[in-house]
Amino acid sequence: MKIRSISNKSGKGNGMWLGIFGVAVLVLLVAAVFGIYKNQAAPEPDVDGDDGNGQDVSACATKCPDTLTFAAVVNMENPLNQTGTETYDTTMYFFNTDGSLKTSSADSTAGASTLECGRTYTIQTISTSGAAGDSALIKAAPTGASVSADGTVTMTACGAGETWTFRANQHGLPEVRAKDIVGDGFMFDTLDASATDYESTDGAIFGGTTNNVTGVTVDSGGELHVMEYVRATADDQDVNDLGILVLVDMPTSVWGTPTVKIDGNAVSDVTASLSDQERIAYSDYEYAYLIPSGRIVSQAKEIAVDFSVFALSGQNPTGAHNVSIDYSPRGRYASTQQTNVLKVGAVDDSTSRTQIHTLHDTVIWVA
Repeated sequence: MKIRSISNKSGKGNGMWLGIFGVAVLVLLVAAVFGIYKNQAAPEPDVDGDDGNGQDVSACATKCPDTLTFAAVVNMENPLNQTGTETYDTTMYFFNTDGSLKTSSADSTAGASTLECGRTYTIQTISTSGAAGDSALIKAAPTGASVSADGTVTMTACGAGETWTFRANQHGLPEVRAKDIVGDGFMFDTLDASATDYESTDGAIFGGTTNNVTGVTVDSGGELHVMEYVRATADDQDVNDLGILVLVDMPTSVWGTPTVKIDGNAVSDVTASLSDQERIAYSDYEYAYLIPSGRIVSQAKEIAVDFSVFALSGQNPTGAHNVSIDYSPRGRYASTQQTNVLKVGAVDDSTSRTQIHTLHDTVIWVA
């Protein structure tokens, strides 16, 4: 009798099923690995809350785009223009909360800036000098933003393609006229035969109250008391930006300590609080006073600078003892020493200490 062996058949069948099972497992493993890689390489945007890196889209009432980035159209308006809506270009910086620069744009008349929805930014502009220049003092920003006293805006970027409007007075140049309080009359300047007009020329020399060829007379121990009225040359511009330094140059061997009032309020010498760069740039001046940044100096809102000083006993001031009263607006500028850092001052931090806005000189001519 022959005995049939079934072990070979049984072994062959098991091997086949094991092979099929192994291939299936391998396919599943490959699919799983591919799925994990795919999810890591292209994560879904977080649209439900803080991503742990300062971006919280839940703060936005408007749904953020899937990419979480959008182009915001930015406009800068001049609120001093009463005849219509006037926009002008400024250079605007958007900083992240850690102080790093997100982006900047030199086009604030419908220019676009790419931002991340739900992220909070600190926004600042830099100053440019001259008539129709740029002010760094932003006065108004879109709803929901906060504006600090120095014009810095803090806001959370929300939307999918918004248009934002900021407002800052356009910068302008000054014009000045002077009145002799002791002589009770407006002072002629050497440029023309009028005592009551405003002079925009830098370095205008103001003298006597009767003609433009003689200076004001101050006897030994006598008082020099002058009121200078400063305003903008254009009705939709502001001489002020982030404050104006009133700088006084006079020989202290002839004159005593001055008394200065701005808009009728006594002010103190601020020389000790000047920045390092300002202190070097203005080392030839004996005194410095500050017009606050919030005080608009437009054509309609002139500012009065009241300057009074007595000659020292035994001193008889002459033309060699003139008094210079100069105006230097402070602004915001991009540091020349540090990348993507903005600073405030009347001069920049370069070795030449360049004026941010034009330094405007006036001279009180003493006969």
